[in-house]
Amino acid sequence: MIVRQQILTRSDEPLTLWEGIEKKPQLCLLFGPAEGLRTGQLQKRLRDAFPHTLLVGCSTAGEITRDRALQNIFTVTAFASNKTRFRISRASISDEQSAVQTGELLGRSLWSDDLRYVFVLYNGLITNDILLLAGLRGTLGKNTVISGGFAGDDDTFAGNVLVEDDVIYTNNILAVGFYGTSLHVRSASGSGWIPYGPHMTITKSAKNIVRELDGKRALDIYKDHIGTDSDRLPATGLLHPLWVQSSAGDDSPAIRVIYAVNPEQGTINLSGPVSDGDQVRLMLSNYTQLIGGAADAARRAAFEKDKGANIAIINSCSGRRTVLGVSTDLEIEAIASRLPACPIFTGFYGNAEIGAHETSGRCELLNQSVVVTQILEE
Repeated sequence: MIVRQQILTRSDEPLTLWEGIEKKPQLCLLFGPAEGLRTGQLQKRLRDAFPHTLLVGCSTAGEITRDRALQNIFTVTAFASNKTRFRISRASISDEQSAVQTGELLGRSLWSDDLRYVFVLYNGLITNDILLLAGLRGTLGKNTVISGGFAGDDDTFAGNVLVEDDVIYTNNILAVGFYGTSLHVRSASGSGWIPYGPHMTITKSAKNIVRELDGKRALDIYKDHIGTDSDRLPATGLLHPLWVQSSAGDDSPAIRVIYAVNPEQGTINLSGPVSDGDQVRLMLSNYTQLIGGAADAARRAAFEKDKGANIAIINSCSGRRTVLGVSTDLEIEAIASRLPACPIFTGFYGNAEIGAHETSGRCELLNQSVVVTQILEE
């Protein structure tokens, strides 16, 4: 497999990533700022340069390379192989009821006996994520690795876009299938967040909105626990995610971020659906724990020492970047130190991650986590 990457600070810079290579690329992954992608300039130039190449990507809250985390730049990563083939499938989501069926249809459109990996990009309604993944996961089965992320846009939950060829999409899901019997994929996630404090029960909720905790207004309880940081909500919700254990008892605990609050109604909006009876706790972390979580994900995604992957795809949470601040590069360095033989990283900081839960190993919607996926063609 041939993989080449170019970093562009402007959409009109010369495209040099494929110079000197006779075989044309089959797939290009494009990540960059939403404002730049909306112009369509770079997509058109890539389409003109590689008219028969699959082009897919999304807006981000920061781009990832092997050397460092970047922001407001474009990364173009191109793939070509005589052994691996690629296919893109896209679906739009009109309502919550159709989310599971959409995931199933997407899985069926990609399915083949030699499907090894599905890379997912999403920017639809946040309450649909888990249902979509359930449909996709149920169709593809346990032997197909699934990972990816929710498009970002400067740490906001609105205005992000997906790209397929030279078309911009919103409220869609894009999935790229990687096929081939010579293809090997390993993926793992890590967080570094630790639950603390008392268990609280969600006593009144609707979808992803928590109205009451232990019979009291949820926002009041949450503010009491986070102290002076409550003055800067919802921005400081990234610093105080919640540990959520489903009342059904059949799921591993999830990390959920508070991304909106309603002071009048006393509610908090989480980055995933919850149900009455679910247990929650606050979570805490620090630089050392977050970087350790990233390193652990890389360690579990690594191949044997004598096998260097062709590329690693990294999906991390914009909230982690907010917490780490100027130390964000240390997260990338920690991953790179565990994957010394992998020459190219691509990926992005987004509003949520898709990947194997660090406890259960099942593909889930993740928050405040980093997902490391290595691809090796033998």
